[in-house]
Amino acid sequence: MRNEIYSQYLTVRDGYTYDFEAGKLRANGRPIDLALMYTCRLVASEMRGLALRLNTVVFRTLYGDELRTRAGRWSCAFSSPLPQTTPPASTSPAPLSVASFHPSTAASLAPPAAWTGNPS
Repeated sequence: MRNEIYSQYLTVRDGYTYDFEAGKLRANGRPIDLALMYTCRLVASEMRGLALRLNTVVFRTLYGDELRTRAGRWSCAFSSPLPQTTPPASTSPAPLSVASFHPSTAASLAPPAAWTGNPS
């Protein structure tokens, strides 16, 4: 009987959705209600993990003009060859690093004007 009560209490029709901005799971856009778990230790131990077993968890991709622009810049950065540097004279291999990126090259990473809607 308790399992049926827990199931009815925890089950959300559309499951849980991950809120990227808050870094938390949400149920129908609101915080997940787990107040019943805090009534006593026995209930808490019986309900442990049940909410995630009963509900699907949905991760939706993000979209927005700012994120689109940022993605375009990263795409350009990863598709452009990195400048070649001469490794120091040593017998050990150089550690991998992103230190070869210099702020003066940031202008070359900007997306084309057609992507941002700005005239050339």
